[in-house]
Amino acid sequence: MLIAATGLTGFVGREIARRLAREGDLRIRALVRAGGRRDRLLQVAPEAEVLEGDVADAGVLARLVEGAGAVVHASHDMLGGDEGRRFRDEGPGFRHDYLDRNLRAGCDLIAAARLAGVRQFVAISSFSVYGRQPHEGPPITDDSAPRPNNPYSALKAAFDAFCHAFDGRLPDGVSILRPSLVIGMDPKPEDSNYWAMARSILANEPVEASGGTSTVRNEDVAEAVALAIRKPAIARGVVNLADRYTDVAEVAEILKEMSGSHSEIRVGVRRGEPTTPASCARAVALGVRFRGVDGLREHLARVLAAARQGAAPTR
Repeated sequence: MLIAATGLTGFVGREIARRLAREGDLRIRALVRAGGRRDRLLQVAPEAEVLEGDVADAGVLARLVEGAGAVVHASHDMLGGDEGRRFRDEGPGFRHDYLDRNLRAGCDLIAAARLAGVRQFVAISSFSVYGRQPHEGPPITDDSAPRPNNPYSALKAAFDAFCHAFDGRLPDGVSILRPSLVIGMDPKPEDSNYWAMARSILANEPVEASGGTSTVRNEDVAEAVALAIRKPAIARGVVNLADRYTDVAEVAEILKEMSGSHSEIRVGVRRGEPTTPASCARAVALGVRFRGVDGLREHLARVLAAARQGAAPTR
């Protein structure tokens, strides 16, 4: 089956491409913008078909989805800088471009998928649409209503609503994956989660550690995409992907322990695991295997190794 996809040169998308390339009966056609880093995609999915073009070009989207059995939409155009601040503070030009390249382009893509006879649409959304962490209010489940609290989460919630509107128009419907903060090694190690903290701890410098957020590994997001394609009936609707709540102080303490550093960890606000963690019932039913603290420690070990070597990770 042919999988048409966007966003596969990005941090999460590249891991999705790596995972889909392992499926012997799946072929990938990926949209890559002119001048984009197609090498990042081809390093992990060398057999992928690359279609060069703009996600805001409806004609390109029609060519992308032609003959596809499923579409994976993983792209998000930040247009550079702090998108939340720019959306609120800049003139209408930025807001129009931001909505055009994300919300309108996404709607054009799912509409093109329907017209082309695509069976399933998989959208990468965000856990941020809930506007809070599991500590704050009732349990967050796959069926919880979005309450976005910034332009990014509002955009994601809006596109999710359009996806729901198209669900009955596709034979296998729509799957909306909502990952929390995704952790993993970036092709540029210095852009990886907790890189700066690891460097400070290796240098035995004091570290400020406050707050936290729900996290999930990029491997788990990619696994969820592959499983959603294999099991569309289970994946239909919203699929939360939130492995655990990760305190920044916990991260600092693990990095200090692993490195043998003498850094002082200056702990600020610390919450620990919520009494009622976020529910990921559909992800579990699909077969996603969250790793919990073991997965976090595995990621931090990679970060430390790359920080020590000053070189790109090997995986």
